[in-house]
Amino acid sequence: MFSREPTMFSRVKLSLLFPQLHTLILMNFVGGQLNLFLDKITDFFHLIKLDIRSAQVDNSYDSLKAILGANNNRLKSVLFDNNSLEFLLTSTNDEEAVSYPNIEELTVSLKTDKTLGSLFILVPNITRLYVDVDELSSASKRALENIPSLLQLKDFQLRSLDMQWSLDEIAYVLSKMPFLQRLVLDISTEDKHVVHGEKFIQVLPLLL
Repeated sequence: MFSREPTMFSRVKLSLLFPQLHTLILMNFVGGQLNLFLDKITDFFHLIKLDIRSAQVDNSYDSLKAILGANNNRLKSVLFDNNSLEFLLTSTNDEEAVSYPNIEELTVSLKTDKTLGSLFILVPNITRLYVDVDELSSASKRALENIPSLLQLKDFQLRSLDMQWSLDEIAYVLSKMPFLQRLVLDISTEDKHVVHGEKFIQVLPLLL
């Protein structure tokens, strides 16, 4: 946990204390503590991975962007465990769109609609994406038609049990991943075309 009280760590530049740091595990941060701490994570030339556990922090879109852009946009991997909160992403227009091409691996939980499209815009060069999504509307799934494809994505895992997915909705998502090599879907569906599999196979990326 991060304290506001002055310590050696608040007076000394952390990158000078741990110049070879590669992976940083952060546990039990609450409220705005994580963003305050990440403000001090700069100029670590070898730090590329954040492993965030049991985080109950500010879950806004801006907060997630601050995490992805930490360490001067040098991070490649950001992982949130299952005990961390869900981020509330909102839709953005083209003028407001921000991306973090440095991020190659991301594990995160999201809540409310518009989330998948906004997430795909945030991480255009992602190679491994594990996402747990709650409260996603059918309209937001179809809105992916206007989102650029994730050409680097090889490994995708989607968990979404609180809504029913149709074959068309799954197809919209997978159409943004033309070079996918590994797929795990843990979803709820009553669509017979998904359950029986014949038409489902037809919407899979060619490399699967």
